[in-house]
Amino acid sequence: MRVYIVNLFILVSVTLQAQVDSLPNTTFIQLTDFYKNKKQYTLTNDTTLDNQFNYFVKNSTGNLAHPSGTLSLTTQLPLDLGMHFITPNYPGQLLHECDLKFYKTNKPYTKVFGLVGQKQEQILSLNHTQNLKNFNYSIFVNRSKCKGFYNRQLGILENFAGTFNRENSISRYFIYGWLATNQIKHEENGGINSNQNFDLYYRDNKELISIKLNQAKRVTRQLNTGFLHGLKLKHDSLSAPTRIFHQLNFKRESFVYTDENPDPGYYEEIYADSSITRDSSSFISFNNKIGIVTQLGKKFSSRLEILFKNEISSVTQFITEKNNNLFVYKNFVDSNFVNNSTQLKFFSTIKNFSAELFSEYVYSGFSKNNFILNTNFKWKSQKNKLNVEVNFLTEKRNPDLFYFRYYANNYRWHQNLNSIYTSKLTSKLFLFNKKLYLENVVFQNRNLIWFYTPDLPLQYENNIFSSRSGIGTNLTYEHIYFHAQFNYQYTTNSEIFAIPEFQIQSQLFYQRQSHNKEMQFQAGFQLNYFSSFQSNAYNPGTNMFYVTGRDKCGNYPFIDFFFNAEIQPVKFFILIDHLNQGFSGSNYFLTPGLPMADRSIKFGFTWLFWD
Repeated sequence: MRVYIVNLFILVSVTLQAQVDSLPNTTFIQLTDFYKNKKQYTLTNDTTLDNQFNYFVKNSTGNLAHPSGTLSLTTQLPLDLGMHFITPNYPGQLLHECDLKFYKTNKPYTKVFGLVGQKQEQILSLNHTQNLKNFNYSIFVNRSKCKGFYNRQLGILENFAGTFNRENSISRYFIYGWLATNQIKHEENGGINSNQNFDLYYRDNKELISIKLNQAKRVTRQLNTGFLHGLKLKHDSLSAPTRIFHQLNFKRESFVYTDENPDPGYYEEIYADSSITRDSSSFISFNNKIGIVTQLGKKFSSRLEILFKNEISSVTQFITEKNNNLFVYKNFVDSNFVNNSTQLKFFSTIKNFSAELFSEYVYSGFSKNNFILNTNFKWKSQKNKLNVEVNFLTEKRNPDLFYFRYYANNYRWHQNLNSIYTSKLTSKLFLFNKKLYLENVVFQNRNLIWFYTPDLPLQYENNIFSSRSGIGTNLTYEHIYFHAQFNYQYTTNSEIFAIPEFQIQSQLFYQRQSHNKEMQFQAGFQLNYFSSFQSNAYNPGTNMFYVTGRDKCGNYPFIDFFFNAEIQPVKFFILIDHLNQGFSGSNYFLTPGLPMADRSIKFGFTWLFWD
């Protein structure tokens, strides 16, 4: 029934008059760019169809709302030096503070995304913002669900974010506030029991394949709320504008893993109850920041920000035991932590060159003497045919609290660990108006945390060097388009870094546009390929990946067919995901025991409203 409703929704939309009002001057900023020259991003009527169908980046387990191991050495900026219990293994599926958007608009703006696919795959997202006089608010709601092709693969992802801001040229007071929540609920099957030729014998019904866990599941919840407010100080033509500000954050995270009547022998240790596992961990953190930001120079081309941060955190861990048919909560860990740090940020632009510096130092508390130094440089030629970006990062940080001390029904440890040292150098070169680009990332890690077995984190005290080199191209010949990216990865310790040596992603498609530019379409193929590598296994009990369960994975092409189209103001796509399934063998694993999704047909749309 839901499929028919969505199809009717699209048919009605495309029959409407394909007309979009003149776009309002709608902009947004993010917290990471808040004082970096007050950088604003402009919302436009995006007419490109590229990657409309890539709503979910292929991970190592192949299903929505499920964990994923690392397939590529990332260039993503790290979290700040604040306290963290654990970083969940759900890349790209959780809303973070840096993802929140604070809008300024003259007209209401709404964006709706929907998708339906096989195995009850459903996605509905809504993003809306509008002004009430000088006050702006926005909401973002997302719900994703997929049953999966194998037993106990159900995953549900729910995201919500609300922001508001008030700032104008008349009042000196400004305020930005937010609330963001994440909830991931998914079943854990522990992997399938048969890896050899399973696609040949169970092609029509993968639910006949036996699994290792029959009642395990995991729930991850996160809440982040806070506000940033301050005053704009009076200035004249001889002095630069200055602002003083205060920021308050509250974060709460909970992690719950349950397994009723676990199969005998699956867990190597049982510390409390053999009939049921109910492990819970919760983390609470308060952050207070106070600082000042000022513009430097008469042309206001540079900004300097200095702030002080106080953080108070607590961790609670407990398990549930069954006693005379009653569940009894046993509290094992209840610890409090305090950190005090200072941050300095500097941003400057001179014609086509920009430089940015971020540093943080913890001068007292649990993470005393931890630091981050991150610098970023960008330069582009006058005609924009050559762009250069260079980033250098060095840091010392404590491991997440999870690795120090963890108490659960099947896993327990209490150990002392050293700080982790990381250095990273990233360089990017864009040529010919970004039709060709080169990228190189070099890492050095010391005291890295890893799991050799599923039951205890270890620390590798020597240096590990690793790198990723890539080349990409965006070529066009008449109506034929070819986009490709090729990566080569290298590490001096392949036991800890279980990553494929080669990665390829490419698209070949045909694109046309109507004469009045109100209709366009794309039709083509996408290829994702990972070379053969010894992949880490996944442990449901800790949500971690470990070494000893490795199998050889990869060396398998994932081919998709897509059709993208736009009839303003609606975009839609049809995707045949994993088109070659059944023709290329059964080795479509990127994590041992957890095969990627089978071939499936999906239909999605994006509808924009500007009033």
